[in-house]
Amino acid sequence: MSETVDSNGVSVPKLTEGKITAEIYLTWRGHLVSLTQIKGWGTGLTENPNLPEKCIDWTQVEEAEAPKKKLIESALKCNAATMAYLTHMLVNNRAVSCIEKAKTPGYPNNLSHLLLKRLDQKLMPKGGFEMSGLRDQLRKLKFKDKDDLNDFFEKIAGIKNLSMQLDQTDSISKD
Repeated sequence: MSETVDSNGVSVPKLTEGKITAEIYLTWRGHLVSLTQIKGWGTGLTENPNLPEKCIDWTQVEEAEAPKKKLIESALKCNAATMAYLTHMLVNNRAVSCIEKAKTPGYPNNLSHLLLKRLDQKLMPKGGFEMSGLRDQLRKLKFKDKDDLNDFFEKIAGIKNLSMQLDQTDSISKD
């Protein structure tokens, strides 16, 4: 992950080429959330009920009620700003391929919350950060001719037991 600095001196994290590990993605996503909160367009990361069905220029909003007009204008600005920053931040080919999935008939220039949802589906570690650590341990586990077969299977069983404990803890916390 690399960073550039915008015109206000705020660092903008980039999801660069190469392998995207769980730690890199989670760090990048944390920076993204912080950046959106600093800039004041954090609602662009979530589905916003104030977005009209079709994309229009925020200066063209025609709404009789002034409070509703301001909410619609704000939602359109947030989506546009979030998409601009997201497309600037995504350098990695796997991440850039997610941009196409964020297009809808009403928003041909993409909906930012759909892009973030797709990035999470594609790059977020399944089971969160802890599970990705277990997967890394499992990948690093190698059996060599001089190793004892029982020790090797005990290590695999230990990793499997930890993953089951994490699954149970996750299930209990969701209840």
